[in-house]
Amino acid sequence: MLPLSAIILTVLSFGSGIEVVGSGSCPTPEAVAGHVVQILPTELWTRISDQVELVETEQEIQVVLHSADAGEVKRSIARQGSCDDLALAVAISIAAAETDLHGDESDSVELAKPRVVAPPPPPPPVAPVVVPPKPKPMFDFALGALATFADKSIAPGGALTVEALAPRALVGGRFAFTGSGLRSIHLGGGRFDWTRLAFSFGPVYRVFLRSRAKPFLPFIDLHLEPLIALVLVQGAGFAINRSEIGVDAGVGGGIRLVTPFRWIAPFLDLSFDGWLRKQEAISVDGSTATLPQFEVILSLGVTVGRFRSNP
Repeated sequence: MLPLSAIILTVLSFGSGIEVVGSGSCPTPEAVAGHVVQILPTELWTRISDQVELVETEQEIQVVLHSADAGEVKRSIARQGSCDDLALAVAISIAAAETDLHGDESDSVELAKPRVVAPPPPPPPVAPVVVPPKPKPMFDFALGALATFADKSIAPGGALTVEALAPRALVGGRFAFTGSGLRSIHLGGGRFDWTRLAFSFGPVYRVFLRSRAKPFLPFIDLHLEPLIALVLVQGAGFAINRSEIGVDAGVGGGIRLVTPFRWIAPFLDLSFDGWLRKQEAISVDGSTATLPQFEVILSLGVTVGRFRSNP
């Protein structure tokens, strides 16, 4: 006889066959019994009168079969899947146990095929993220020899130039220093030797002669800058020879052609300098000579640096 606590259990009996009892809700005894009816062969119902008790825990469901012929048989079902899946698994276990205890070779239990869950399809391939190289500033340091043409005279000299442009920009800054040898102006019985040492700083605009996507292509730099210069004048051949140092201001500009190869490149620069002040040399007899206020400078040299934003 069942204890008093068994009175509150849900009891489902099918004639003289199997009685399923239990207090659980997942699965319920009704759901288990419904599957047992569908699975267990009809011939076995006339030969058995057993009770099945379902005892639930957090990890499993214990199936306790009370049989008058075989005593007590216990089996455990792990908690996996939905409540209906558990009810079917318990029913299969009960049907298999009853067949082992009471069945013969003519009895067979058609077990439900396990549910085959296809694995999820693999995620689509992710294209690699190509990070473009970070653009870098362009710069170069140039050193060249020059020839200065002014008032039908030519003087050799040298030039130092530094240019810098922001990444992917075609506009930057340019600093230059130019100096030439002494030139002479004959006046009276002597002469004046003079030269200008010029400093400049101004904008530069770069123009690539072809697409910038191709490396090492020639380009031209257009530059325009204010000028400041030290003017050196010294007399020679006079009764009294004097030397003077003055300051002059002006405006210059020009064009530079560069043909880079990796980090080094030859260049050719043609520039024009115009000086704002009128500079005069005066001899002891009062005669005067004016220094040229317009100069043409042709320079040729080599520059090194980074000539493109992209590596």
